[in-house]
Amino acid sequence: MAAMLGTLPLLFMVVLVLLAWMWRRPSRFPPGPTCWPLMGSFFAVPKKDLHLTLMRWKDEYGPLVGAMFGPRRVVLVAGPREVLEVLRRDEFAGRPRMFFFKERSFRKLLGVVFSDGPFWTEQRRFALRHLRDFGFGKTSMDNIMHEEVDELSKVLLTSEIHPVSRMFNQAIVNLLWTIVAGRRFSYEDSQFQEILGYVYKSFRSDVPGGVLVNVFPFLRFVIPRWSGYEEGMEYVHGLQGMLRESIREHEKSFTEGYHRDFIDVYLEEIRNKKNLPETTFTEEGLIVLCMDLFIAGSDTVSNTLEFCLLYMVLYPGVQLAVQREMEDVLGRSIMPSAGDRTRLPYTEAVLTEVMRINTIVPVPPPHRCMKKTELQGYTIPEDTMVFVNLWALLHDREHWGDPHVFRPERFLDAEGRFARDDWCCVFSLGKRTCLGESLARNALFVVFTSLLQRFEFSLPAGDPAPSTKGRLGLTSTPEPFRVKVTPRGPS
Repeated sequence: MAAMLGTLPLLFMVVLVLLAWMWRRPSRFPPGPTCWPLMGSFFAVPKKDLHLTLMRWKDEYGPLVGAMFGPRRVVLVAGPREVLEVLRRDEFAGRPRMFFFKERSFRKLLGVVFSDGPFWTEQRRFALRHLRDFGFGKTSMDNIMHEEVDELSKVLLTSEIHPVSRMFNQAIVNLLWTIVAGRRFSYEDSQFQEILGYVYKSFRSDVPGGVLVNVFPFLRFVIPRWSGYEEGMEYVHGLQGMLRESIREHEKSFTEGYHRDFIDVYLEEIRNKKNLPETTFTEEGLIVLCMDLFIAGSDTVSNTLEFCLLYMVLYPGVQLAVQREMEDVLGRSIMPSAGDRTRLPYTEAVLTEVMRINTIVPVPPPHRCMKKTELQGYTIPEDTMVFVNLWALLHDREHWGDPHVFRPERFLDAEGRFARDDWCCVFSLGKRTCLGESLARNALFVVFTSLLQRFEFSLPAGDPAPSTKGRLGLTSTPEPFRVKVTPRGPS
């Protein structure tokens, strides 16, 4: 017995050495925070404000930071030029095979946000081709958004002072539900409120363990809530159930060749390809694709509109300039449409500057290196998880000069025309450019201009100036603030 006890310290040391070897940094891997056995560098990575931590790590380790999340290799791209390079290179266009990504997709790789390869290519092309018919196209989206602006205006007219917190969620979720499922909800509808709750939880979750379950999936059995598993699956199952119910309703009234919405056109594709052994079109795939559209589009557009109001109350001169441009081009009686974006260059510059200065997704979902490659002199092994710091790209002092100053004129040329900037890729770029970029830009424009055509927004007397620093969950949103809403009379 004594001999056995005497060997335990030696055995313990051997295990530690083996673990340290298994979790060691690969050869020619970027430098980074200390990697410990079992956990790697996981707890060195903050749950919030990762984009700001990466700015500090850039000074300490360089533009590429190497880390380990348990046994998983991770590269965090902190330098702006390195971010551009990664986004443009096809070998970084994959998605990591993370536990929760598969768990939310019926334990498969479905949808378009967290899949890759031939499956992702086919699904993304299909979605882009057909979503234009149900909302990505300018005319149909204008009609939907005008209806939502009318409803929102009724709410704004009920009181002079309004809190700006989740103000636009109902309008944007209604837009997406109309495109996907062919109907809109009244704002008081209980099912609608349930959808809003699921979407809100998916972005504002504050589980202490964060994404710990992605590193050690077995923790879902040991600490299901602290690991992030229980709360995450709660909203996943809820949204899946509502989408499945909508699909059942569509199947009852489905008519081949007659497409009311995106669910109809996808159901027809399922029927047309059901006998193909390698088909990527299934009911589960439809559910996950619809989830991706909601999760990717609802919170980001809503939060951007809240930031737009924030900057209008902080910069009333900018608000007045937008209103004057609209009056010169459209007058007061013509409702703005997505087709007017090119006619209102200053307004387009204002929206672009809001999206640049308050990056809604500072660090997008991780990429995966699909084959061993070289990056800035370092070796990046296959299947390495790669995070890019979009915030660094959009706030680089060398490129922007005054990145923390709200200055819409930076997107106008000498003739006052809107001037694009390749560094302002708020929707990412390359193969992983956001699927809903066209819809998002059009929705932002129509809602923003329609509201400024009808109302003036200002800071209520006695209220402190709201902070421009956003609160981060999976996306950034403004701290709650209030606005005074004053209807504009006829010109």
